[in-house]
Amino acid sequence: MFELLLDIFNSGIVTIFIVILFVLTIVKGIIQYTKFYYVFRDIKFYINIISLYLIYLSYNFIAYELYYLVLKFFNLQYIDYNFWGLILKLVLFIFVFFIYTFICRCIYIIVFKSMVIECHNLLCKLPNVFKFTVFGLIKIPRAILNVLIFVFALNTFSMFLNEENKVSKIINASELYNNLSSKIILPFKYDLNEIMLNIFNPIFDTFKDISVRNVRYLYNGVTIDEATMSTDDMKEFAISTTRDINKSYDKAMKLYYEVIDMLDYDNEKSEDILNDDFSNLSGAISAFETKKGICFDYASLYSVFAESINLPTRIVVGKGFDGNEWINHAWNEVYIEELDEWIEIDTTFGEIANYFDIENFGQDHRKERIIWEFSV
Repeated sequence: MFELLLDIFNSGIVTIFIVILFVLTIVKGIIQYTKFYYVFRDIKFYINIISLYLIYLSYNFIAYELYYLVLKFFNLQYIDYNFWGLILKLVLFIFVFFIYTFICRCIYIIVFKSMVIECHNLLCKLPNVFKFTVFGLIKIPRAILNVLIFVFALNTFSMFLNEENKVSKIINASELYNNLSSKIILPFKYDLNEIMLNIFNPIFDTFKDISVRNVRYLYNGVTIDEATMSTDDMKEFAISTTRDINKSYDKAMKLYYEVIDMLDYDNEKSEDILNDDFSNLSGAISAFETKKGICFDYASLYSVFAESINLPTRIVVGKGFDGNEWINHAWNEVYIEELDEWIEIDTTFGEIANYFDIENFGQDHRKERIIWEFSV
């Protein structure tokens, strides 16, 4: 009998704790909310949570549009992929958070504060049963948030445990925990992981030669050095194609259309890459020989052609909008001597529309970092 009760307790201990945490938060609110100070303290807490959520929703705007607007304003060209780029991003996130918080508090003070005070005074005059019911309902969002924070912490802790571990079994025995974890926490953690990687990638790249000298970064199963290797035939093709062209801009455009005409997009390879199958070779040589590839191959081939005619070029990685969603993507930047500036081109998207030095290039491209550069 004792063992049966113990098994029941073990299988439901996490659920019991979640329920207790939820109920205690509500009870705490019922007791505290008789004083307006505690109401206002929770309102400030909710404002901070709303501000953080707005940061979460507007991450792409802060990390890309606003970030590169600042770079352009101060004429900073290389900060986006070094340590100071990371610092600038963090400062922008903090700055925007305070702006959101300030706006939310202004809205509260101007629109809602007097209303909240009057409602609180009215509630305190009602019979306890009504007063405590309303106070409990007001505390429910805080109770839900406390539960989600607890489940988030528990989910993170369980990642370090073996599935056969007794503690892990007790945690996973809770159906309530599993539902909250799978439907809310895991999707949020996935998005959070993407955001943190994009923020901290610059510092990883900055110090990779210092702290991990023996690590070679792979793109679609090859290193960037392997992807940008060339052959005599490739060099001869690029030279002969642009032999009668004088201006850098016209040379860059000629190579742009040559890559588009030469390659067909390889949908099968794209699916294989998504499934971590790198059996199909990637890079410029593979694209030139097979006459097909995906965005990384397009960008690599263009960069090799450009290098063959001494045209400064970069390979850029980031996100591209394919009409349905933002996906991992690669494209090029080319330095135009007569303009004294880098222009953006995308030979992959060039299959369906013109993406050679267009004004609205940034609408469906989000630059993260430069992974290769050739300069004269």
